[in-house]
Amino acid sequence: MAAVAALAAGAGAAPTTALRLQVTFSGTAQGTFTDVERWTSLSTNQCVLRRSRNETVAVSWSYSWRGIPGSRPTQAAAPTSKGDVAGTEVRDSCDVAPDELPADAPADWLRSVTCDDPLEESGAATLAFLQRPAQTVVQVASPELAVSPDAQCTAEPRTDQLRASVPFSLSALKRLRPGASLSVAVGSAVTRFGAYVPRFNCMHAAKPYDGYRSYDDCLDLLTWSGTLRVTRL
Repeated sequence: MAAVAALAAGAGAAPTTALRLQVTFSGTAQGTFTDVERWTSLSTNQCVLRRSRNETVAVSWSYSWRGIPGSRPTQAAAPTSKGDVAGTEVRDSCDVAPDELPADAPADWLRSVTCDDPLEESGAATLAFLQRPAQTVVQVASPELAVSPDAQCTAEPRTDQLRASVPFSLSALKRLRPGASLSVAVGSAVTRFGAYVPRFNCMHAAKPYDGYRSYDDCLDLLTWSGTLRVTRL
């Protein structure tokens, strides 16, 4: 899987030539996705179909770039990332006997599936420098991650949570000797570096359709922790 740097923010700003930096963004994420969907007959008010999903997500990554604030960063090392989704999906007849399924129910509805699928990257991890009078704000983000279209698992990690925006004092960066670093802990518990939502209610309600009403109870939990390290070159 590949990740490349995005164009730096603030194009046209004068590069801070004294500050050649290497930025490394690494971390791990873990989450659970639980969803119980029910289809109820409008004529009998009975639940006739149910799908229960219980899946876990695990991701780890490390991305690294080199650049000068105010100019375009370049990839410094081969990116590493891996992730997977694993769990179960059970489809049953809910409140009716298995032989009383609706005539229009899918032929393979009654089943239980155990899944374990890798996550794939789509797009690129990004780094951008935002220049302020006395600060350089380092903005990093993971690429999108998803299971393949033919995967058995269906949970999709909320990749928009795997990002951080960290201000660094220009004077502190300039005091660094070549090879020295500043490291900052980032993650869903450090709210000053991003607007994170570790607990997301993914419930949806659909309008009645073709004699049925569907509803679900859905909860998506995702937490992550990582490190943003800036090294002077």
